[in-house]
Amino acid sequence: MNRDDLRNRLPASGHRESSYSLDGYRDELTCLESRGQQWAVYYGERGQKILTHLFPDEDSACRYMLGVVTGNEDLNDR
Repeated sequence: MNRDDLRNRLPASGHRESSYSLDGYRDELTCLESRGQQWAVYYGERGQKILTHLFPDEDSACRYMLGVVTGNEDLNDR
């Protein structure tokens, strides 16, 4: 899975694009970001990136992001 797949799957499953960011930091949202050789999923709050989880590849990060946004994963539990 990659960001383009996620861009299609999340709205199709009823999740508004205003509730997450697939292009890096946005305040008060769960965000996905490429960091060179790694990918990060985190919550953006007051200029901070909190509850950051790093992944070795885009597929793993996108699958985790899908779980967080759809409620099947919790950023606090990883």
